[in-house]
Amino acid sequence: MSIKSIIKEFKQINSKLIVTDTNTDFFIQSDIIQLHKGLNELLRKELISKGLFLDAGCGDGRVIAITALLGIPSIGVEYDSELANIASEKIKKLGLNAMIKQGNFTNDKVYEGIGGFNKIKTVFNYFSATELIAEKITKNQTFILYTTEKEAYPLRLEHITTIELNKITPTYLHVYKK
Repeated sequence: MSIKSIIKEFKQINSKLIVTDTNTDFFIQSDIIQLHKGLNELLRKELISKGLFLDAGCGDGRVIAITALLGIPSIGVEYDSELANIASEKIKKLGLNAMIKQGNFTNDKVYEGIGGFNKIKTVFNYFSATELIAEKITKNQTFILYTTEKEAYPLRLEHITTIELNKITPTYLHVYKK
């Protein structure tokens, strides 16, 4: 399995962000190559661990595919049932060790099958109910906010660092801890 396989499966188009309305919010196709680079950098710098990774609002599953490729046990939670099904199918087709759940990522019931939200080591979110998910973060967890804003979003968490992913289509990973 390689990053090229993931790019092919998700049919990335020229590093452009494509936005789709869902029944609760919106889904933005993130740049697979840049995200892979950024998440790999966070791993290398030990800002995230190889502990359980959550993509809260996983859309089509591309972030989960990347983290699974990096050897991180991963779970994606998506409210939109159509996107959750697409994500499940893609992860299965790629043969990756990851789980996709359909549900509301702010609801603790969705995490019962993994032993609860506290089992998660890293939470990833693209600016969807960010304050609600950030409030759930404990001192043993890392929160990654993927955004188009260079400035860190004000949360009740300590901002650790920002990684610029793409200068042409500005995207950033902001890393927070409690």
